[in-house]
Amino acid sequence: MRRRADCDGGSPRLTGPLLEDAQLTLGAVLADLGVGLLRLALIEGELTAGRLTQPFDQMLDTGLDYYLWVREEDPPTEAATHLAKWILAECAAVSAAPGAMHAERGRRSA
Repeated sequence: MRRRADCDGGSPRLTGPLLEDAQLTLGAVLADLGVGLLRLALIEGELTAGRLTQPFDQMLDTGLDYYLWVREEDPPTEAATHLAKWILAECAAVSAAPGAMHAERGRRSA
């Protein structure tokens, strides 16, 4: 009887290349060398253009976020404030762009 690795506490056997670089993984997938798990932000354009497909609706929330910190005892400089506003504006523009995919609105499969 075959058992799934995640059900019996074992580890799956890796049979093939395991690429640690997202760009290498993307290149390999685009060259039809296999499948890859990649960040949506990296492949959104490829999905929209139809060069990649997302076979499942499942998404993995890695919990990885970006933070901009300043020390309490050192108020942000004008340049730091300008940078923070620019970053927020860029994020808002990307989020509002036509074809943007977000968990809140559901993800599209190409």
